[in-house]
Amino acid sequence: AGFRGMIHEHGRFESPNAGWTIAAIAGLLHIRLEKVGCYHTNDTGNPPDQKAIEETCHVTRIAGGLCLITLLLICLGIIL
Repeated sequence: AGFRGMIHEHGRFESPNAGWTIAAIAGLLHIRLEKVGCYHTNDTGNPPDQKAIEETCHVTRIAGGLCLITLLLICLGIIL
C-alpha cells in the first residue's frame, strides 16, 4: 500500500522530494495527510491519530537503520 500510494500520489505535492515520502507513509499507514491549501493525499484514509504517529516513528527508525547499514557496507567495500 505504501509503494502504491507513493507511485500514484507523489505528484500532488509542490516539493518533488517530500511528495514521495509523505505519499508513501500515508499509503502504508492508511492515513490521510493534508496541508490545507497545499496538498492532500490518500483521500480514503483516516485522519492520523496517536497510533499513526507512533507507527511513523517506528518506520522512520527502521529506514534510518537500513540506511546506516547500507552506508557501513559501502564503506567496508562489501557492496558497490
